[in-house]
Amino acid sequence: MKRKHVAPAVRPHLLPIIDENKQVFGIFLSVIAWSLFAVFTYAIDMLNQSFSAHLSAKSLSKTLLEFTLIHFVMTVIFFCSCLKEGGASYLYPKEPILILWRSIAAVISFWCYAFSRIWTSTIDNSLQYSTDALWILLIVWHLKHQISVRAAMGIILSFMGIIYVYFADSRSLYDVIGGVFGVSAGFTLAVITVITAYLVKKDPPIRIGFYQSILGLSFFLPFSLLLGLIDGFDFPSLLETAIALMTGVVFSVLLYMLWQSFYYTKPHILGAVSYILPLFLLLFGWLFEKKPINQATLRGTLLITTGSFLAISSLFTTRSKRRKGSRA
Repeated sequence: MKRKHVAPAVRPHLLPIIDENKQVFGIFLSVIAWSLFAVFTYAIDMLNQSFSAHLSAKSLSKTLLEFTLIHFVMTVIFFCSCLKEGGASYLYPKEPILILWRSIAAVISFWCYAFSRIWTSTIDNSLQYSTDALWILLIVWHLKHQISVRAAMGIILSFMGIIYVYFADSRSLYDVIGGVFGVSAGFTLAVITVITAYLVKKDPPIRIGFYQSILGLSFFLPFSLLLGLIDGFDFPSLLETAIALMTGVVFSVLLYMLWQSFYYTKPHILGAVSYILPLFLLLFGWLFEKKPINQATLRGTLLITTGSFLAISSLFTTRSKRRKGSRA
């Protein structure tokens, strides 16, 4: 009897979302997370004030010590959450190598984003951070995942808005330096996003958060101590310590909400949602700090927001087409 040839099973990519019927909920979670990220950004700006005023090893040591406090709080929160969820065994990762590389990228992204904003007051370099959507689009396209034309057009439109604002507001070499940090933060965020979309299928968000936090703690503390030994120590004030501790809580909450959204929404759509961060920062600056909004920034932000909504709306178009197809 002739043996029948059986084709080998092809292991599918694990990037597709788990629950497609709750994509709106995923978008809602990510919008809340990015609004909290705007609060986090203002807190980081406050902690960066001494370093931006005096670019020295001593002031950098102080800033890194404040970052250490942020990651210490995050480590405690995620560690206790893991123990509560499943005991000590819950801490063991299913994908240790991937979690390690993702955590390294997360620390680099945190560093780049925090320092992208100290080089200039003329440009809000959180704009460059939102370029993650374009990098995610390119990575997902390279992985042969299907992307709707509307989503791609929206992401590209928002990217054009970022370019417009950057070149309209750019004034000096410091703007270029800040822009490089911002784009680097956006690219590493894209890498993190794609890895996380795969990783949450194996390792839950609180476990991912624990390893990201402890790696950040292990990175920022030694560098802070080393710079302090070189140029002397300048410890944070009581107010700065309180801000750093509260920032750790806010950052932990927003990260958890953002990671939860990966169960419901595709990575490139989540990247498109990140385009609303500049809008939140613009509104917060206008409402709470009475910052004037120039015409170029306003036009660019509207273009970025329009592109974001265009990309997000592609979800509803796709769902309606599928429903019509199933009825037929």
